[in-house]
Amino acid sequence: CPVKGEQSTGRSPEKRQSTDLALENEKPTGNLSRLERNVNTEDPKWQLIFEKMKSEETEAVDAVNTDVEEVQFLYNQERHNRKIYNTQRIHISILQLLFSLMLTPSGTLDPLYSDQFPLDNKKLNIPFLLREHLSHPANQNLIPPLVDETLKMGPDHFRLLKLLCTQLFRKD
Repeated sequence: CPVKGEQSTGRSPEKRQSTDLALENEKPTGNLSRLERNVNTEDPKWQLIFEKMKSEETEAVDAVNTDVEEVQFLYNQERHNRKIYNTQRIHISILQLLFSLMLTPSGTLDPLYSDQFPLDNKKLNIPFLLREHLSHPANQNLIPPLVDETLKMGPDHFRLLKLLCTQLFRKD
């Protein structure tokens, strides 16, 4: 009779015990398992390898942080040099112009500015670029006035803005 909570496997206790011993004697055959069996844990050089790997990881993270800071600095410098960013009004006007160019008079997307397969047809993916532009942290303060101005342009333009701006999809 099996112990309460255990399921009966239909094998006798001797067979179960021999199966458990066979599993213990069976050693994994993978490359990492073989490497692990060959390692002498008493050898202090083994620790040096791990310490070197940790220091290389730290250096890589520092290099990435430096690259991010440098890219951010260059971005801010270029943004400062572009006249479109001089005033918020100019920036909003250019975005409104792009929305108008992207839509046909019937309110559908103009294939000239939004191709179904832009890379195959060697065109820029304007909706993607606008989405990235509107999602950039430096442009977040632009969204509320852009919404107000785009609402004045009509429901088709506002629908396009809602599709391109991830901030307008959030529930909060």
